[in-house]
Amino acid sequence: MVPEAAVQAVDNQPVVFVRTGETRFARRDVTPGLRQGGATEITQGLQPGEVVATEGSFRLKALLLQSRVEGD
Repeated sequence: MVPEAAVQAVDNQPVVFVRTGETRFARRDVTPGLRQGGATEITQGLQPGEVVATEGSFRLKALLLQSRVEGD
């Protein structure tokens, strides 16, 4: 289970951002399951104990999309 705020949509695909370093995060495609009490079950794509961004996940999504635009 992750907080609902951790799940974003990129290219119509649910994603979370997993912490890979002190200030680094990586996009991870996930399959969400049930939602209850402000939390979302992740049935595929996330390992137990991995740390995901919550409050900052929208900002990470914006940075990812911005990098795509700048790369074009």
